[in-house]
Amino acid sequence: VVDLTYACSQQPLGVLRVRVLRARNLAGANWQMGLVESFTSDPYCVLRLGTSTFKTSTVRGTTTPAWPVSEPSAYFIVYHHEQELEIDLFNEDRGILRRNPVKFLGRMPATSVRTLLHRAEPTVHDGVVQRQRRSVLDTS
Repeated sequence: VVDLTYACSQQPLGVLRVRVLRARNLAGANWQMGLVESFTSDPYCVLRLGTSTFKTSTVRGTTTPAWPVSEPSAYFIVYHHEQELEIDLFNEDRGILRRNPVKFLGRMPATSVRTLLHRAEPTVHDGVVQRQRRSVLDTS
């Protein structure tokens, strides 16, 4: 059990940098008139750690989005190893009527910073040791 008042009064342990790269085989949530067999989505991600959130850009018209290299990373201040990173994937409804009932596309199970670091591969970049981990979102 984590005492949140104790955790919040502590100095940060560090900063967690998260970058969304891509997703595959998402549900097609947008139907286009005349294209009965062609469903696409306009996916974006919402990342949360503690009370901080970050929203990625939207990748239009695809069920296999790849976010651009220029996409900014999310930076989260970490106060304790049991804080959990959550990532949800949504479809942006940009139609004129905005009545698409399919908004939620998938979720990465909440994962503690401890688990993220434990399963991460260490790399050296500009003389600084960094850890990288790839995770899969559940789109079922």
